[in-house]
Amino acid sequence: MELAKRHLDAGFFCSDLESDRDFWNSQIKLEFQGTLELGETLVAHPTTQYRYAAGGSIVKVNHYQGELPHNDQEPSGYHGVAVASDVKEPQAYKTLSGEAVNIVPNGFDDITGIGISVISQDPEKLLQFYTDIMEFEKVGPRKIKAGETVIFVDEGEGGTETSTFSGTGFRYMTVHVVNADIALKGISNRGGTISMEPIDYGKIARLGFVTDPDGNWIEVAHVNR
Repeated sequence: MELAKRHLDAGFFCSDLESDRDFWNSQIKLEFQGTLELGETLVAHPTTQYRYAAGGSIVKVNHYQGELPHNDQEPSGYHGVAVASDVKEPQAYKTLSGEAVNIVPNGFDDITGIGISVISQDPEKLLQFYTDIMEFEKVGPRKIKAGETVIFVDEGEGGTETSTFSGTGFRYMTVHVVNADIALKGISNRGGTISMEPIDYGKIARLGFVTDPDGNWIEVAHVNR
């Protein structure tokens, strides 16, 4: 799969906009990059996306203006993120919804932007999906790289299959490709599940979604030029 950007993004849904924005602004100290409005073709209720730079990645904090369709009783397998920064030792935080956010020294565990932690009851099956279906690179026993983004796969309760990528906490990651239609067709041909066929997000991007064997959502997108 041909990547257009070598850093993945992490998508998060917030339950308390003021407190969650304070968390990413004041505690994690990520640079605010502006907002996007997500339309009804993507989400059931009006949603404002607050975008924070983390190296070459973006943490997308989505304020969903309604009751989220999936809560912590239907969790995703995305357990948390690590963000590289100019610190000497790792620093551990938790979001309001309980996910781990760690600030780590640049290069720690090969992280130069963000690292994404995923838990699964069957880590080997998930690893096979990332390498065979998504064509990411396995760099350790339970460690994958998608461009410059590191994905850690650990054993645990894992994700649940949900009807949409909207839900409490971390719910999806974004892979930026050269052509979303071609990338999604390749994923399907290799045995992957397309959970949202590609659509145009206004004039900004074209995107679709894949779900992994545990039901975790992965956005595959390209920027319209």
